[in-house]
Amino acid sequence: MRNTAKKRWKAAAVALVTALALTACGGGGGSDGSHVLTIGLVSSFSGSAASFGVAERASLQTAVEYVNKNGIAKIDGKPVTFKIKEYDSAYDPTKAVTVSRQALDLDGVRYLEVMGGGIVPAVQPLVNKENALIFATAAGDGFIGKDQPKTFRPLYDTRESLKAILEHHRSEGGSAGNLVLVYPDDDLGQGLGPDAVKIGEDLGFEAHTELVARDVTDFAPVMSKVAKTAGIIDFGPLPPSQQAVAIKQARQLGYKGIFAFSDTLILGTLLKTVSARDLEGSLSAPALEAQVALTPEGKAWAASVRKKTGQVDGWTAVAYDNLLLLAAAVNDAQTLDPAKVADALPAQKVDGILGEVSYGGADRYGIDRIMELPYAVSEVRSGRAELVASGS
Repeated sequence: MRNTAKKRWKAAAVALVTALALTACGGGGGSDGSHVLTIGLVSSFSGSAASFGVAERASLQTAVEYVNKNGIAKIDGKPVTFKIKEYDSAYDPTKAVTVSRQALDLDGVRYLEVMGGGIVPAVQPLVNKENALIFATAAGDGFIGKDQPKTFRPLYDTRESLKAILEHHRSEGGSAGNLVLVYPDDDLGQGLGPDAVKIGEDLGFEAHTELVARDVTDFAPVMSKVAKTAGIIDFGPLPPSQQAVAIKQARQLGYKGIFAFSDTLILGTLLKTVSARDLEGSLSAPALEAQVALTPEGKAWAASVRKKTGQVDGWTAVAYDNLLLLAAAVNDAQTLDPAKVADALPAQKVDGILGEVSYGGADRYGIDRIMELPYAVSEVRSGRAELVASGS
């Protein structure tokens, strides 16, 4: 009896070790030899930023449905099934650490999609101790570099967005007047400000920043200073809720210029507070909502997301295209091992719903960890964002 019990205990231990080994690579396998890769979505599903998490989840779900249905990734001829497991950060770094530790330590997840520029740095130390990866749907780049090889950023570069907007404006005969950058007064806004000023000055603008706190609800003092002199006001990474208030008050104070949205435009949110006339002529890049409408794949993505949430937030398109890149890398590496998948990712190029996307950035950061995509430009006309420059 004792020998039998001991054999059963050893068999159970071997089974447990085998299961842990599988989950350590971010997934497991079925009895038919298939593979499962679980993505831990660390996003905000509660609190003031809950709409971001809902929108991101809908896009990622649509990508998972597409990749699984079409068998995009296979290992040794067996399909890789992608799954999502949600973790609510409530857009709070402390809570994000707690739920990320749960994902890594308790659930064996090795691929995390983490939303928020202030959230990613808090999670990185946990991931750096593991054979795991972060996909940061977050503005800013202080968390990217050779010293953070486990972090990829599948998001556009706000600097490139602003450059594309201003170049289009000038190419259409727009004057290089006074460019005002109304950015959040935090590490993100402070870091982007000097680069944005230089981009504007290089294109002939007189540029300066106006930094505002993340909790500001009255923009009259700032707009009173700039409404009479500014020709373009760019909001960069300022949240749409604050953008809407600033736009409304700027128009009330007599501002006649245009607005720029270098951290993309979430038109549906703005139109709940301001009129289409207030936004007429505004420019945004990348023109995500306009870009996805150009292809059947993009239209199908938008229809799926709208069915899930009731609206389309263009910025979440990057989550879809990033999953295509991840699937291609898994297929290329022929493993779920995050380290080997990370090595394979920079070699991938796919035709996503935004156009051709890949990972680059070695010229700036010393390592290819930032998504490269076309920086198309859209202009708001009669309450709709219409593509005016296709980008490259």
